Amino acid sequence: MKLKTPRASGARKVKSVRIDKADLVEAWSLLENLAVSLDQIGGALDDRADQQHALDNYLTPELAQAINRARVRLSRYLPDAEAEWLSEHVIPYWNYKGMKNGKYLRGTRT
Repeated sequence: MKLKTPRASGARKVKSVRIDKADLVEAWSLLENLAVSLDQIGGALDDRADQQHALDNYLTPELAQAINRARVRLSRYLPDAEAEWLSEHVIPYWNYKGMKNGKYLRGTRT
């Protein structure tokens, strides 16, 4: 996933932000977990059905809660206007193109 270079209108150029180490460690640990786990699933399993089963087991409500918790903690370091601009113009969210009547019909890319 490649993000566009953020450039909110009227935003000051801030090169660094002070962050609590606990927030940094939580976010980094979560990203490390995601990166290593997804790499392991992709590298260890050749069969798409096996990969899907592994992802279904890995992507739990608890993981989603941990992701949201880290996102909320990090959002304290970003002004609301900048976060909103990034959300609307930069971040490539999953899209619903493959959905019909509540079913996912085909793989799509954002």
